[in-house]
Amino acid sequence: MADITKEVENERERFANAAKRAGLHFRSLTGRIEDDDLRDAPGILIEGAPGTGKTYSSRTCPEPLLFIDLEGGSQGAKMQAILRKKDADIIRIPSDFPQSKIPFLDSAGNLLKKAVDAKAWDALMTTLDLIYASPTLHGYNFIFIDSITAAADAALTKVLKQAKRTMPQLQEWGEQVAMLKGELIFRIRELRTFKPNRRCVPVACVAHLKETTIGDATYYGPLVTGKLSSEIGRFFPEEYFSTVDFEQAGTVVNYRWYPRHPYAEAKSTWGLTEPMEQDFGKVISHIAKIREALEKEKK
Repeated sequence: MADITKEVENERERFANAAKRAGLHFRSLTGRIEDDDLRDAPGILIEGAPGTGKTYSSRTCPEPLLFIDLEGGSQGAKMQAILRKKDADIIRIPSDFPQSKIPFLDSAGNLLKKAVDAKAWDALMTTLDLIYASPTLHGYNFIFIDSITAAADAALTKVLKQAKRTMPQLQEWGEQVAMLKGELIFRIRELRTFKPNRRCVPVACVAHLKETTIGDATYYGPLVTGKLSSEIGRFFPEEYFSTVDFEQAGTVVNYRWYPRHPYAEAKSTWGLTEPMEQDFGKVISHIAKIREALEKEKK
């Protein structure tokens, strides 16, 4: 693969300055590895446009796998065939829970043509709580959530139902963000965090893509509500931009993750820099090697 490091560094610096002038948040390339992170399980956020392999990447998750599906992505013929071959449990929300429905706007403020379930948020929280209630996390070695964008939609649905509104006001948007941070992200962090006499487990979330235009450049980030779009990545040590390459005939050549990209929210606390094959197993292995090296340095 071509070395794009210098190009990335130059472009990100230029674009970060432009974003700052426009009042947008732009995170640094890498975070700092704290001592606690050496024992915590990885947290990975994948953002990308439709068809870039976000859901398809679950085929590479370590097993046993818990696949939490809020979008129906696991129900396609291709994914069903893949997941049948894996040691995987699939929880489909809302279809696995009794539901009621109300009209709803999505995270981008667009009126949805299809109603979103009002109880999906509670079902998701209950699912994560049931997993955490077991010190062994029921033996799962990986949790895959598809998607955090749909979870944000479900949170707003619940807020609107409680407020007896069909259109959110500023207060409802604020309550939605508080739910995402205080309930969903908190639970994900707890599942990943090392604690004595408990297992911790890697968690990957996928997100739809949000586009922001500054001048003649388009900047990409995860699609969740408002300012949280540029903040949510800091809750995940790894954040990758998902892409796909095609041949002229339209055949997929390969799916890639970018841990650095000049125009996208992407970072790797664990030092990944180059475009890479979409493979959660290889990411986990890379982190394990870095962790082992850092542990040796401490001794």
